[in-house]
Amino acid sequence: MPARGHHLSVIGRRDRLPEFLIPLIESAERETASGSRLHLRLAVDYSSRDAILEASRHARTREEFSAALGPDVDLLIRTAGEQRLSDFLLWECAYAEMVFLPVLWPDFDARSLDEALHQYASRERRFGGLGAAVTCTAVRECPAPAAFLPTAHRNTASSTTAAPAFPDSLQPAPDRRGRSC
Repeated sequence: MPARGHHLSVIGRRDRLPEFLIPLIESAERETASGSRLHLRLAVDYSSRDAILEASRHARTREEFSAALGPDVDLLIRTAGEQRLSDFLLWECAYAEMVFLPVLWPDFDARSLDEALHQYASRERRFGGLGAAVTCTAVRECPAPAAFLPTAHRNTASSTTAAPAFPDSLQPAPDRRGRSC
């Protein structure tokens, strides 16, 4: 992952994981901390409400609050036809584009990712404003989202997911807010 510019972070309740996993997770996070091409967040026993409550205990400003929770999500892919957030990255998904696919997570493949990216590329992004939208007319012209966070089909918000690497033709490029398109 580090060689490809990926950044891994694990969010959720680490205290419920087997002790031997904690140093492995911490090591992987340290080794990938400088990655800027793709930020992959692995949600393990995760609750957005708990994360927001914890961030509110320590943050004094909006910037500190956002930093405690993590970067904004550009694209959230929800599998299994589910059309809800289910306590998943509530703050971070404020301006996320959402794609809902009928495919179950174990069957999510390159074709599913391509479908999601085509839907994402066809949208106009305003980031909550009424002004000019950021538009991508084709997947080849539109960079990959900064975060790829598919959710597993479960009754809880906890999920452990992995993301494929994006092709070199889909490099993140900043828009007017310095975010990927």
